Amino acid sequence: MRITIFIPALRSEERFQNDLLRKLDGISLIQRAINKAQVLSDLNSTVHVLTDSEEVALVASRNNVKFFFQPGLILNEFDLSSATKQYLLAAERGGKVCLVLSPYAPLLEPDVVRQALKVFAQGEASVLKPARVIFRRVFDWQKGNVPEKSVITRSEDREVESLAFTIYQPGLPAHDEKSRGSAKIFRMAEGAFEIETIRDWWVCEKLLQRKRIVFRVIGNQQVGTGHISRSLSLAHALTNHEALFVTDVDNDIVVRELIGSEYWTGAYPRAELIDRIIDLSPDLVIFDALDTDESTINRLKRNEIKVVSFEDLGKGSKFTNLTINELYDLPQAFGGNYLWGKEYFFVRDEFLDAQPREFETGVTRLLLTFGGVDQHDLSRRIYESIRPICKKLGIEVQIVTGPGYKGYKRLCDDLEEDPMVKITHATGVISGIMENASIAIASNGRTCYELAHMNIPSIIISQHAREGTHHFSSEENGFINLGQYQAGITEEKVDEALAELIGNDVLRRKMYEKLVPHNFSSTKAVVIKKIEAVLESPEL
Repeated sequence: MRITIFIPALRSEERFQNDLLRKLDGISLIQRAINKAQVLSDLNSTVHVLTDSEEVALVASRNNVKFFFQPGLILNEFDLSSATKQYLLAAERGGKVCLVLSPYAPLLEPDVVRQALKVFAQGEASVLKPARVIFRRVFDWQKGNVPEKSVITRSEDREVESLAFTIYQPGLPAHDEKSRGSAKIFRMAEGAFEIETIRDWWVCEKLLQRKRIVFRVIGNQQVGTGHISRSLSLAHALTNHEALFVTDVDNDIVVRELIGSEYWTGAYPRAELIDRIIDLSPDLVIFDALDTDESTINRLKRNEIKVVSFEDLGKGSKFTNLTINELYDLPQAFGGNYLWGKEYFFVRDEFLDAQPREFETGVTRLLLTFGGVDQHDLSRRIYESIRPICKKLGIEVQIVTGPGYKGYKRLCDDLEEDPMVKITHATGVISGIMENASIAIASNGRTCYELAHMNIPSIIISQHAREGTHHFSSEENGFINLGQYQAGITEEKVDEALAELIGNDVLRRKMYEKLVPHNFSSTKAVVIKKIEAVLESPEL
């Protein structure tokens, strides 16, 4: 399909002084438009710059691009000069499609234009124009009335025309009446951003300078949802960059449930996963999916992609740019790319404003929580075991279950008429619950660090062997660690430990004093700085 591409670049229509030739992240607007046009063109296509500027014409000439230069040039269809019409018609001769590219949409990706060309070719419209959908409150200026119920607002979707590009049948730009016909709308997203003010220029430059980061995450019944939560927290902090999430189809439901619509998320078969990540052309891949393998890491690096991994004891961890194993205080491997220990653990954003507990004489409220999936149904099993002592002493129990917990309905049915227990499911504000907890019983994952951050003496149960390798939850740091869960045996250990913890203020105070030094509010900035150093480093 022969395409004729026009780039209108008029000094008379510039948004601010010399904007077409000013460098935007090192490349001028007119040069960016020419580069894009050359990517879109083939041997049968031609690119033409239409300008009233000698400087712009010179840029076109240096790029071996055809140009039409005319001082005072007007490209309004009602005021086209005969010379302009003649040039346009001659340029379009033999072409199937006419594409007009604006230099003021530098974020427009060639693939978006290709999609639009395909839509145009499959339809019968004479014109295809892009538009973006915005969601705004609508106000009727004609009536000029303030709504009676001003607290209640009404918002609507509105389509806003974009001038990023336009696709025509040949002859139409030159006002050929034979080409008149219907128009079609092509809906776009971010690529429709246009520079209209100097502030837009600043925003656009920041967007062009950002790097693309792909988070490879997992979340399921076995490993829980902590990997997703950590990666989300990192994405929230890396605001100068573009964040995408990728998972495998086995983890898709849990991952999408937690991420929602906040970030683009893709799910692929495991065999295709690395191919699809490479297709996304990231600058950095962050693995939060447990152990990596050597071939995966090296393949990404051969494609000039940097790699950071978390909680990674696999053979691939040796070859990453950076591996952070904050849940392991003792190094499990050695190398300059490893960081080990609690100094690199950071709490989620909700904990940054939370108030750590002061020591409390006596116990009034107990928190019971076993992560995102609770694979052994410990929320129900442990509560049934500790119910008698809590009921006898009037201790309120707050159970917090995660989004992947399959026993939630049964637990609710079992505890429906128990006034001493409250159940919260899939909360995003567990820090608020911890602020009111005297003690806790929890699993041996990231929750331990959050409990330490909040100064809550706790009994810890490992749900699987990998959790058993996390040694932070020790007596030295203010915890009672009961080891890996064993049905029937662990319940007895919990009953004994809980009775001692509740009845012994001296023990609780000693545990509390060991917890107080642990504060993880500032460590996230350290981790972000390490990741940004990898991004900025010239080394792969």
